[in-house]
Parts: sequence; structure tokens; C-alpha cells
Amino acid sequence: LEAKKAELRRLVEDAAASVPAVEQSVLEAETIVEPFIKGKQKEEAELMPLCEKAEVAVAEARAKCEAAKQEFAASIASSEIDVGDEQLRRDIEAFLNAELKRPQIRMGQFERRLQRVINIVTRYRKELRHSRNKVVYKSLSQQLLESVQGKGESQAIEDAEPQLIDAESEVRPLGKHKGMTPEEMRGKAAQVEAAIDSARAALTAASFAVIPIDDTLDDDLKRKLRAVAAPHVKRPLMRLGQFERRMVRLVNLLATFRKAIARKEANGAGQVNGVASKLLQWHVSSTGVEPGDLFDQLCEG
Repeated sequence: LEAKKAELRRLVEDAAASVPAVEQSVLEAETIVEPFIKGKQKEEAELMPLCEKAEVAVAEARAKCEAAKQEFAASIASSEIDVGDEQLRRDIEAFLNAELKRPQIRMGQFERRLQRVINIVTRYRKELRHSRNKVVYKSLSQQLLESVQGKGESQAIEDAEPQLIDAESEVRPLGKHKGMTPEEMRGKAAQVEAAIDSARAALTAASFAVIPIDDTLDDDLKRKLRAVAAPHVKRPLMRLGQFERRMVRLVNLLATFRKAIARKEANGAGQVNGVASKLLQWHVSSTGVEPGDLFDQLCEG
């Protein structure tokens, strides 16, 4: 037992040799984010580059941490406990688990410290985005209200409905595909998809005409601006909602049609395989050729 303990202790020490390097990389990542939490608040121009630098440092530290874990796993795998006495085997396994416990706990501590670094960076970016959005919102919300107040039905909505009707007309015959080949069905699906894309583009233009919000803005800011404008354009939004539901129905019908194409292709392949099998069976029975010889003939062409 003592001899095995000495051997296992050496293996664990060898595996733990990389722990100091992991800890150093964790410290470096923590040092980078100190300006976020210590002293006077720094300017954005100084902190934003540190965000990226901290994320790189965390990625490198995590890679080292993972490598150290693999070394521990390799040390366990290499420590074969091949003894006949069951009690001795349990004693050796308990000793190995105890020796590995401390470095494993340290690895867990390193992971939590690295996650704290990421949390600091994430919180700063969130606060910065919120601060920017407040300034932009104050400016854009007034402009948006001036744009939508008193706005009646948008011509863009009137222009969008014919596109939607055209797409519905293209979708309507999809249920009558019994006599169509898979190739014909695929061609029809492409035609319907093009009509749906045109209708979707028209709806997007209509939505922007009703509430003109830049799509490149932050998602949270867009939601807030839309909430400000919505009470002033209830009727246009109601019609757009109706159009969207009709669009969803068209997309679902096209998806069902594509599934029907896949089933028809699968059934066709099964029928071809069945016919080919019957032909091969007939050939074997009528000519007396061995199946293996027939296979060789087919391979030779």
C-alpha cells in the first residue's frame, strides 16, 4: 500500500505541475479588469479595449485550465490499480481520490474567478449600452412621435396586400399535387417561395412606413421606440398583424408541401428498388446463375 501511495503521489504531483501556470493566467485576467471595479470610473475609450483584452485572457486561461484537467484525467488513467485484495484496492482508490481532491478544487476556483472576470466585462457593456440607449431614445422618440402622430393608413400597406394575395394564389394549388412528379413539385415550390419572398419584402417595407425605426438599432431600443409609437398607429398595426398571420400560414403550407415532395421521392425510390429486386430474382431463377456471380457481373458492367 505504501509503495502504491508513493507511486500515485508522484503521478498527481506531475499532473499538478501546471497548476501555478494556470493560476498566473487567471491573475493576469483579473488584473486587466481591475480598472472596472477600483478607483475612479474610467472613460469608455480606455475601458472598451480592456474588455476585448480581458476576454482574450480568459480564453487563454480556460484553455490552460482544461489542459490541466486532462493531465489529471491522464494520471488517473495511467494509475492501474491491479491488486487482488479488494480491501487494499478500495484503500488505494480512496487515497488517489484524496490526493486529487485539492488540485481539482483549485481548478474549480480558477473557473469561478474567470467567470467573475467575464461577468464584470458583461455588466460594463450592458451598462454602457443602456446609457447609450437612453441618449438615443430621448432623441429618436420625439422624432418618431412627430412622424407617426396623425398618420392614417399608409400607402405601403395598400401596396403590400396585392403581393400577399399573389402569394396566396400561388400557394392555393399546392394541395392538388397527386399527379405531379417530384421534379414538377420542386419547381412549383421554388415558384411559391419566390412569391412569398416578394410578399415578405412588401410587408417589411409597410412595417417601416408605419413605424420608421432603423433596423440597425439595439433590439431593446427598438422595442422601446415601437412601444412609444404603437398607440398612435393602432389601425395600421392591426392590419399588419393580419397580414403577418396570413404570411405565417403561407410559410407553413409551403413547408408541408416540401414534406410531401420528400415522401413522394422516398416512395419512388422504394418502388424502383422493389422492381429491381424482382428483376434480379427472376434473372437468377431463369438463368441459374449464382447470386455472387451475378453481383460480380454487375460490378464489371
